[in-house]
Amino acid sequence: MTDPDSSHLSNSTPDYPEGLLSAFHPRPSPGFYKRIQRTPWQRSYQHHLLLKWVISLTIMVAVVIVGFTISPPLQAIARQLFSFFIPDTQDTLEVSIEGITPLELFQYASAENFSLSIEQAEQQAEFSIRQPESLLPGLELIGTRYEPDLHVVILLYQGAGYNLFLSQRSLSDQPEYFSIGASAQVEIVQIGTFQGEYVAGGWVAVPGTQLSDIDSQSTIQAVWDPTLPQFTLRWQSEGFAFELRSSGTNSPQKADLISLAADIR
Repeated sequence: MTDPDSSHLSNSTPDYPEGLLSAFHPRPSPGFYKRIQRTPWQRSYQHHLLLKWVISLTIMVAVVIVGFTISPPLQAIARQLFSFFIPDTQDTLEVSIEGITPLELFQYASAENFSLSIEQAEQQAEFSIRQPESLLPGLELIGTRYEPDLHVVILLYQGAGYNLFLSQRSLSDQPEYFSIGASAQVEIVQIGTFQGEYVAGGWVAVPGTQLSDIDSQSTIQAVWDPTLPQFTLRWQSEGFAFELRSSGTNSPQKADLISLAADIR
């Protein structure tokens, strides 16, 4: 555990995935969202630009239907249009953090931060929480928390040497982006009758990055590490968006995450 008085972050410890960025969705800097709004799948209110994109996308879809299986560049374009993950333009990222101390970041995956029961979280979220009907050996539910800003419920499970987070939110709420590095490999997987996407790796803080005072918004520099023992599966089902994310040295990976996802009821 990091010294509470430490003002710097380090990724040198083997349990670092239990800490800062593995416990949170990286919240990109304002520049990231500006780039998102300039992407072709965002709605434009200028008629001539809208017409241009409609024509372009119509042509693109027609070409993809004909040549998708033989054209890797077109596959890359299609992946960006339909992805549950948003690749950044590079493998570095500015992550904005507000209203939380360094110690709280490192202690995020604790019972104190997941103190709600399933029933309490359902009352706050105003929807029924879904869970796997069966768990992996040695895995147990620690507790639940509700994030009102994103209207998302997060369940924390713990096993031997890892944490497992199950997030769920209604698709009727505002979009929520999961930023990944430009070099991250996104794999399409099948979860029962639904398609999902799987990514290995995660963002780690650049050594020497300093967190500012709790009363102000701070920004840290992070780099994408494909070897980080963090594994994320995202999918949509019956009007809800789901995410399973494991972090830690003994984390369940693709096959186990898919099995858990398929068992959620």
